[in-house]
Amino acid sequence: MITVLTSGAASAETLIDADYREIYDELRARGSLDAFVRTVHSQYSKAWWSKYERGELTLTYLARQELRRAVSLPALPPLVADVMAEHLSPDVTIYLIGEDTAGVVDRSIWVREGVTEPLIFQLNGNLQIVSADPAPKALVTGVTRPRKPASRRAIHLDRATWERLAAARRDSGATWAAFLTQLLEQNSHRMKNPTADTVGAVAGGPTTAD
Repeated sequence: MITVLTSGAASAETLIDADYREIYDELRARGSLDAFVRTVHSQYSKAWWSKYERGELTLTYLARQELRRAVSLPALPPLVADVMAEHLSPDVTIYLIGEDTAGVVDRSIWVREGVTEPLIFQLNGNLQIVSADPAPKALVTGVTRPRKPASRRAIHLDRATWERLAAARRDSGATWAAFLTQLLEQNSHRMKNPTADTVGAVAGGPTTAD
C-alpha cells in the first residue's frame, strides 16, 4: 500500500498573516477568549492566544491549521519536518538517485521496517508499484563485500565494416567471443602465411594451410 504522507506543503499556503488575523478577529468577536479557545479546539492556552492578540508573537503552523479548520478552509499538508520526526528512524539509510548531487530532492520514497519482499516502483508522475513478484530477486540481493565489475572495452567501426563482420559471424554460427578468438588465431596464421583468407576461414570459406 502506498500512502502519501505530505505533498506541496510549502506551496499550498495561499493566505498571508493579515488573512489569518482577519479570521482570528472574526472568531474572537463572537465571545470571550475562553470561548474562542473552545471553538477552535486549540492546543494552545488562552494566555498564548492573548499574546497573539496583542501582537507579541506570530502564528505557528499548527495555530494556522486551527484557524483554517474553524472556518472550514482546507487543512494545509503536514510539514516535511513534522512527517520526518514522526516516521523517520534516526538510523535511516538514504539513497540519492540522479547524477546531479547538488540538485534539490523533490520526491522521496520511504520503506517501512519489515518490508522485505522485492518491489519494483514506477515513478513517472504518480508513484506506482509495478510488481511485488520476488522473481527479480537478483536485482536487490544484498552484497556482503565489494565486487569488482567485469572489465569491458569497446571498439567503434563504420557501418559497412560492422555489417560485414556481423554477417561473417552469423555464417560461422559461433558466438561473438568464439568468433573473435578464431579471428585472432586466423590472423596469427595469416601473419605467417599472407595468402590465408582470415574472414573466409571463420565464415567457413577456403583457407591456405601451411
